Amino acid sequence: QRIPDWQLEPLKHKLVLAIFKSLPQLDVWEVYRLLSEPHHRLRGRTPLDVVQPANFEATLSSLIRGRESA
Repeated sequence: QRIPDWQLEPLKHKLVLAIFKSLPQLDVWEVYRLLSEPHHRLRGRTPLDVVQPANFEATLSSLIRGRESA
């Protein structure tokens, strides 16, 4: 079974785990799309492109708020 390369990066893996914990109703493909597709809340960029140690919590919060309001 193959995994995306970004899963091997600690910060991005941490984001994946945080999404699963915060939004347990999502399946693996929904989480994959949430993280790998551009978001208007992130100015058209993907969460995986923008996440940095300094903005981790803000990125996570933005994804959770966006998903809960959908």
